[in-house]
Amino acid sequence: MYRWCNGSWLEDQDFWRLAGIYRSVWLWSRDKQSRINDYESYATLKNDYKDGQFDVTAFCSDDDAVVEFELFGADGKSVASGSSQPVDGKAKWNTEIAGVNAWSAERPNFYSLVMTLKKGGSVVESIPQLIGFRNVEIKESVFYLNGVPVKMKGVNRHESQADLWQTESVENMLADFKLYKNNNINAVRTSHYPHDWRFYQLANIYGIYVMDEANNESHGSQGENAVAARPEVAPLFINRVQRMAYRDRNQPCVLFWSLGNECPHALEPSKTAANWLREHAPGRPIHAEFMLGEKYSNPLSYNEDANEVTDMEARMYAFPDWLETEKNKPSILSEYSHAMGNSNGTLAKYWFEGIYKNDRHMGGYVWDWADQGLRQPVPAEFKHNIGKGPVKENFFAYGGWWNKEGYTDHNFCMNGLVGADRTPQPGLGAIKHVHSYLHVSPVDPAKGEFKLKSWFDFVNADDVMTGKWTLLNNGELVADGEIADLNIPARGEK
Repeated sequence: MYRWCNGSWLEDQDFWRLAGIYRSVWLWSRDKQSRINDYESYATLKNDYKDGQFDVTAFCSDDDAVVEFELFGADGKSVASGSSQPVDGKAKWNTEIAGVNAWSAERPNFYSLVMTLKKGGSVVESIPQLIGFRNVEIKESVFYLNGVPVKMKGVNRHESQADLWQTESVENMLADFKLYKNNNINAVRTSHYPHDWRFYQLANIYGIYVMDEANNESHGSQGENAVAARPEVAPLFINRVQRMAYRDRNQPCVLFWSLGNECPHALEPSKTAANWLREHAPGRPIHAEFMLGEKYSNPLSYNEDANEVTDMEARMYAFPDWLETEKNKPSILSEYSHAMGNSNGTLAKYWFEGIYKNDRHMGGYVWDWADQGLRQPVPAEFKHNIGKGPVKENFFAYGGWWNKEGYTDHNFCMNGLVGADRTPQPGLGAIKHVHSYLHVSPVDPAKGEFKLKSWFDFVNADDVMTGKWTLLNNGELVADGEIADLNIPARGEK
């Protein structure tokens, strides 16, 4: 495992370099003449975000076939249906739904679309897709979801599992989603490549905002001969963005496209890729990170010309009071609060003194979610220590364990808010606190009066929370009780 390279790579992510195929490979047989080759759907809100507008196009190989569309609610009942015969290979259908249930991380209301291709009255194939009605907008330098300026309380996530390494199980993904929800994390950046398709399905169902990132990173290469600046590499860079969008453009959880991570001197292919996204996969803001590796300063420098590429101003590890003021765009921390060792302190300066106070600040993504340790048996020469203190029969190995003198970053991959086995690190508690959805401040403590401020975006606190209070004196309980009424609307206070 190594981090930096000599500039000859397009994939220079901070993770293990492991050989083999670590995702499932699917083979299936379909009708050669009649089939749905692809589809794109747009589920948006209208009439003050109360009603739904749904548009879908199925790209078919047979204009003599018919495509039937049906939209089902979460209860399995049909809410709308229609059919269309392809014209020039495109079967289109649109409908309006009054009083639609909008999708968000707090209320992940989803619908199910079923597309059925028929030929001569017989069913050829049926394709399902989860649908979420939501609006993604940037207005006056503020990012809005469904009309609300939401905050990304996020983490960067690599695909890793202690026993399966870069092959992930659904059980491991579900464990992560449970930890996200229990620790007030509502957003994930797929650092630094598109994730397993099942991850997006779970994000749709459980409610996680996803920044979908293309498999482009060349941060070890600099100067005019940098990988991403070479004309022969541009088609590869652009193709990776396109493939990501074609696969994931129907997923409601994906709020943003990211062209890649730490790609200095990739301005020209980034422009082309961004323009392609705006034409072929619109409706999502575009993120790119053009950090210049030789200027690891605070806030990090980046390519000023990149402003025309992105829809948000991104920084990594910027000062807590950073907010881009020169550009007419929202600001976001692609990475911050590096979770290595005894880390993740002073986060109140980021959140309570900065992010919460400015609608233009979208929040950020902690680097990173989980230690990338690989479970290994304790070597024979150390087995006599098993049972002493924390020593167990197995341990989590890192790059430097195997190649202590070679070209590795030693234990650099061990920088997660949770361990490789998903055991929470102390820093996760700090994240849970600053991401909290109810903030408490004193009004008149002598009279027992305190203010509760809600940072929920869409739900009433009383719908999802219960509360109690305790009064301590030098750690000793003096009194306690229930908070009887948490009827506080989203963004309200009491």
